[in-house]
Amino acid sequence: MIARLPGAGELWRAGAGSPAAHHPGVAAQLAAFCGSREPRRERWQAWCRHLGLGGAWAPADLARLWTDEADLAVLDAAWDDWLVARTRRIFDPGRTPPGVVRRFRSLLLLYPWECDNHCSVVTRAGLPLAWCIENPDADGLRRAAAAKARQLALQGAGRDAAFQAMTAAYAEVMRRMAEGAPAGELARMWRQAEASCLPVEEAPEHAR
Repeated sequence: MIARLPGAGELWRAGAGSPAAHHPGVAAQLAAFCGSREPRRERWQAWCRHLGLGGAWAPADLARLWTDEADLAVLDAAWDDWLVARTRRIFDPGRTPPGVVRRFRSLLLLYPWECDNHCSVVTRAGLPLAWCIENPDADGLRRAAAAKARQLALQGAGRDAAFQAMTAAYAEVMRRMAEGAPAGELARMWRQAEASCLPVEEAPEHAR
């Protein structure tokens, strides 16, 4: 949902039609964003008093508080950077929110920017890792596999045991691919990694 949000001008628009009015999760993230600029607490307090007295609300005012200018494009960039940084934080150690599971699934693709050099078989839409392990000697794929292994392994940090086991299994396939393992071995390992998904998929907290 966050990835489909509009730009700053619409996102921080006051009124019943704003995304925050329809989605409490969006409102919570906006509130966290506003409260995360600790050095500017006095500015936030003054702005809140202004709003509490019936003052006008404008996205450009928020942009000034964050960036010292009323440029909504700059505010958009700050919001995007803040959201990306939050994806790397563990707010509830030992648990795995549904969004983390969905994000991991999206990583089971190889993209051009993850390759050290141009790989002719990799497109902007992403190449499924399942195809990669069936064709490990295709142009540049083994060189890209080591970084992919590290990326997948990192996703399990701080999460529940089943999710950690799953991420480790997929990461190990990529590690062995980078080391030159044959397609047959990689295919067996991939099937084992796929099987490790079952405890994750069946967990009620992951199914939402």
